[in-house]
Amino acid sequence: MSSPASCLYTDSGTYSCSNAVGISSASSTDANAVEQSPVDNTALQTIAAAGGCLYQGPTQITLVGNQMNVISPDTPASPSPGTNCPNPAASGSTWTGTTGALPANGVVFVQTASSANKQTGANPFDDSGKLYPSDGGQYAQTLPSCSGCYYGQTASPDQEGDAFVKGHLSGLLTIGSSNNVVIDGNLTYDDCVHWVATNPSDPVFGGSQQESACQYNTAGSGHINDVLGLVAQQFVEINHPIDPANTGDSFPFCGNAGSVGKATISPTMGLEAAPMCTPDNNPYVSQNDVTQGNIVIDASILALNQSFVANNKTAGPNMDQVVLYGSIQQEARGGIGGNTLTADANGVPTSSANHTGYGKFYTWDPRLALVSPPSYLNPTDGSYALASSYVISSTTCPSWHQPTGYYSNGAALACTAP
Repeated sequence: MSSPASCLYTDSGTYSCSNAVGISSASSTDANAVEQSPVDNTALQTIAAAGGCLYQGPTQITLVGNQMNVISPDTPASPSPGTNCPNPAASGSTWTGTTGALPANGVVFVQTASSANKQTGANPFDDSGKLYPSDGGQYAQTLPSCSGCYYGQTASPDQEGDAFVKGHLSGLLTIGSSNNVVIDGNLTYDDCVHWVATNPSDPVFGGSQQESACQYNTAGSGHINDVLGLVAQQFVEINHPIDPANTGDSFPFCGNAGSVGKATISPTMGLEAAPMCTPDNNPYVSQNDVTQGNIVIDASILALNQSFVANNKTAGPNMDQVVLYGSIQQEARGGIGGNTLTADANGVPTSSANHTGYGKFYTWDPRLALVSPPSYLNPTDGSYALASSYVISSTTCPSWHQPTGYYSNGAALACTAP
């Protein structure tokens, strides 16, 4: 369950706002100031301009190992987004994208586009043409077609500083945005060495790093310590688009146009293309499971003024799990899902009717104590104090897939697989 985003304290029964749970806000600070998050990420914009990649307006970034493919219609050919940065306009690929190296200093930033550079339909949530076969905008997630269809929506969607991110990373990278970061597909690390890498018997995760700690790769090991930071001024959100004509229906899973519940979705639209489709974690979860759609996120997430959330979490079929390996920092707790996801010993859901949105499988990346995403923002002061808490009367082991091989983790060893 999720507590209201504005709560500092909640009770264990109703998850409603309360300070009468044995902890007072006055004494919790222990005479120290509460540590505040940074108020904005303009420092990242400056760093990107000085040796990274700086893009304008809605920008799609697909990570491909130590390279990235970029579609950024509002970014002009000149000035260049950065030395050796993918420059779609200069290559004549404004609407289809171009591939190039990761930035030299490891920082990509997407800023709000100027009105002079705004291109109609630049937001990939708009299906009115160029990015997709045109359906006249009838499935657009943008205003005025679809009010509130994604978090951080503004009255100027084609100028929004939004980064749409997916893919697999080999290296160190931080992606910042002046508005939102939209995760519209799996984000995974290439060079994360871990004990379970040779265990092919796991039918759900296949021995991926999300179920055990990544090994810290020392110099000479032949592996990189892959680390990704996602830093949004507003929301870091998991994409889950809906049909504007019937907001209870979600779009098909990517690559599977037959999975939508509403028969009138046009077959000409090309809904299998992100972000106008629902992310699905093949091959980790079969399309035949009673709930579809794990999404794997290897990243450190920072939402400066808003939350880490899932769009339209109650629409369409129940989803599986957000399998996150990294960290989450946010101004307010956002909604991912609710209630209980019941699963068997392999993490496969056994009911399609007992939860909404996503379940959660979060694992802290212990390497973050040794290696940081490039230029990741620091807190504004050094003292720590209790900023949020809730009370629970007993410990309940999760009912979904367990990190049972996490040998040195006492909490994991205490919870046997269901």
